[in-house]
This record gives sequence, C-alpha cells and structure tokens, in this order.
Amino acid sequence: AVLPIAVVVLAPPENRGVATAVAVILSLALTALLMARLGRFSLGRTVLRSVLVGALTLLLSVIAGSFLPDPDGQAGPAPESTR
Repeated sequence: AVLPIAVVVLAPPENRGVATAVAVILSLALTALLMARLGRFSLGRTVLRSVLVGALTLLLSVIAGSFLPDPDGQAGPAPESTR
C-alpha cells in the first residue's frame, strides 16, 4: 500500500488517476511475485492471476464510482483553474 499512497501524494493532479492505477498494478505484481517465491507456487500463474484479478477489481471500482456524484456536488470533471 505504500507505493500507491506515495503516488497519490506525489503525482501531479492531471496524472494522478493513471499513475495510481499503474502503481496499484505494480504493487500487485510485486506482492504476487514475493508470495509465489515464498510459497513455492508457479511464478507466472500467480503473478498473472493476481494482476488480472486486481486490474478487474480496480476497473469495476472505477465504473461503480462513476455512478456516484462528485464530492463537490457537480457533475462531470472539475473545472480547470485559471492562471
């Protein structure tokens, strides 16, 4: 969880969503790799299964979240700040 949280905090707002998704997938792959090694499981199958299930779960969460209203009460993307 450290890597995705660090990415959320450090990534620029315009890239935060994609950067967080990549960090989550990378974290899943690294965790699965470690568990496969420690458990002496099939490395490829374990990593592939973890990444696919994690990515599908992330996608379903994004889809479900798209049906909820924005916290600021406005529909659609947040307006760009003026400079």
